[in-house]
Amino acid sequence: MKLFYLHRFQIVYILFFSVIFSCQEPVDARLTTRATSDILSEIANIQSSLRPSSALLKNQEQGLVYLPFANPEEISSIDGKLDTEMVIKFATNRLYNTIEKKNIELYHRSYNGRLVGPTLRVKPGDSLLVNLINKLPVYENPGPCDPYQPLHDDQDPNIIDSLRFNNTNLHTHGLHVSPMAHGDNVFVNLAPGCDFQNRIAVPLDHASGTFWYHAHVHGSTAIQVSSGMGGTILIEGGLDDQPQIKEMDEKVFVMQQIPYVPDTGAGGDPNRYALKFIEDKTFGPGTWGDGIKDSTGWRTTINGMVLPVIEIESEEAQRWRFVHAGVRETLNLKLIKSKEGKVIHEKLYAIAEDGIAYGYRSDIDSMLLQPGYRADLLVQAKLTDGLGQDTLYLIDASSPVLDETNTDEYESERVLALVVLKAKTTKPVARQLPTSVALRQYAPYPSLVNVPVTDTMQYVNFEIKPGDTTLFQINNVSFDHSNPPRTLGLNNIQEWTLTSSLGGHPFHIHINHFQIQERYTKGNNQWIKQQVKPIWKDTYFVPSSDSIVLKTVYKDFVGDFVLHCHILDHEDQGMMQCVRIDSANTIGNYLLDQGIEFCGPQYTNSLTSN
Repeated sequence: MKLFYLHRFQIVYILFFSVIFSCQEPVDARLTTRATSDILSEIANIQSSLRPSSALLKNQEQGLVYLPFANPEEISSIDGKLDTEMVIKFATNRLYNTIEKKNIELYHRSYNGRLVGPTLRVKPGDSLLVNLINKLPVYENPGPCDPYQPLHDDQDPNIIDSLRFNNTNLHTHGLHVSPMAHGDNVFVNLAPGCDFQNRIAVPLDHASGTFWYHAHVHGSTAIQVSSGMGGTILIEGGLDDQPQIKEMDEKVFVMQQIPYVPDTGAGGDPNRYALKFIEDKTFGPGTWGDGIKDSTGWRTTINGMVLPVIEIESEEAQRWRFVHAGVRETLNLKLIKSKEGKVIHEKLYAIAEDGIAYGYRSDIDSMLLQPGYRADLLVQAKLTDGLGQDTLYLIDASSPVLDETNTDEYESERVLALVVLKAKTTKPVARQLPTSVALRQYAPYPSLVNVPVTDTMQYVNFEIKPGDTTLFQINNVSFDHSNPPRTLGLNNIQEWTLTSSLGGHPFHIHINHFQIQERYTKGNNQWIKQQVKPIWKDTYFVPSSDSIVLKTVYKDFVGDFVLHCHILDHEDQGMMQCVRIDSANTIGNYLLDQGIEFCGPQYTNSLTSN
């Protein structure tokens, strides 16, 4: 019987005895390191919670924790079309507070009333139709339901304004689709009381992989995504058809970081927590670490769950697909076993990042995920004597805080999920990992490493300028619709250089992936070249000490979209830039004729019909 069919009490007893009576294991080739005090404390607390005498067992309502892992709700295309509806509304859900050891009620913005949006599963060539219905409350007269009308409220567009927090839209992060009209158009501004249908045509030659979607109206992106307004998009094919992978149990991990606070404001309910507005501690350097430790008990959730339990047989191979749907905190994923004050690292077998297959297998001890990243990992572990069971821990290991000033501060380590490693049975489960040779044919894009550049060099520098009003900028300019876009040619090979003047920033550009070419680190007043794999990405972290060189080619689609920092409160405050892909200046000439001076919305005639 699979774990998720067991009663909650049975699960806790299974975990308790597997933690206490772990199999004795001889020294092997796996990496072994000394456990940190953070992780030892975490594991000790978990073991204490799982003891039969624990209060957790006395009242089933008391603990929405250590529950069986479950994938998000899934919606699949039928006959070449996925047609669904997403209602954006405030909802009340429950989470477990690990500090106060009790369930809490959370009032938050949502898709269809849930903590995580449904997984949308489509194939290349399908139509993805998502009807957004905005039922969030009106904070001010929103005007007519014109989704192409930008916000003009006489406010600086980069000053976080709560009156905008209930305007929304939909971004399909990582998809190579049209950015215009009803496509992946992040300039759509859907006011409360209005609806809008995204009609996205997935190209026949689209890469298969793990992508995601989330809200993206400038000024409300961070508050909505941190509330849970995100979900996974799976484009089938490619690695799905690889013989060994095809047989594996597949798990989707939507990793969210919800910075809720007591709902004590006007019209609030003191008996619950909420994420309605941005408070002093909602975003900012170090705030997540503080929220983990204080009474709010923040945790990185997986599919809306705190510390879920995953079941895997000894020698079984599973495919885990990770989506970092948080706003600003790094995740450093490791799968470990604790033994005598040390941790033994299970290997992770990476096969894809940001939806793009490597074309080989990378055997690693950890996977670093920045906000917006995705990763496909294969996992396999073995009981030494083949008997009994053991408990492994999926953890968020220590990593530098994404801090604008203090580069020496590190996030504390936390357990994200428990993994019960059970004895091998005769059930027909996948037990073989594919080799790099077997994966070679699944890399979707040819390398650009030796392809000559055919367009002007492009530069992006992230900047934070402290002052009475801190400025978040790209190339000395904060975002505004009236700024002229960065205009690039269709089908040109381009080389970009990415740098940061202060702090680290995940660079993300819409519509097209890019290939990493070179990485330089500054030391002793000179740039030192580092080894880097030429992988394809759509989001890539740029430390303040580094210079990143990438290449890309803009194919198939013209139109306006954006590049920005994927620390989403940075993006909302101006660290974003409009990009226009044009062919023979068709769009530019049309807009000039119409007297339209700003980027993105309002060109909705046949030029942009979709």
